[in-house]
Amino acid sequence: TISSEGKESKVIQGDGFATYRIRFSTPKEISLSIQMPTMGTAYKFYINGKLIKQVGIPGKTIQESKPDYKVDIIRLPYSANGEYEFVFHISNFSYKQGGIWYPIPIGLDNEIT
Repeated sequence: TISSEGKESKVIQGDGFATYRIRFSTPKEISLSIQMPTMGTAYKFYINGKLIKQVGIPGKTIQESKPDYKVDIIRLPYSANGEYEFVFHISNFSYKQGGIWYPIPIGLDNEIT
């Protein structure tokens, strides 16, 4: 189900492909990591335009896609201005639910395990 405050909710199917994007800034002198959970069911993850992680083969059709499941801890690359952009290209043609299934914890390197 997708909903926004003040907007009607709608149920969408679990198969297909999507792009998720978030931009944020941090203090310039801190080292951060993220804990990548399993996602549905293949994805490419970019930080500031650079491919950081790929799990499976995301695609626009079932023929182009190959599902896989992995968890990982990723240290964010240094950003001189503290600005970050995360982009996920995710596809799912093999499970009833697709997309980002769980929150993605982000924190100081020593806090993410």
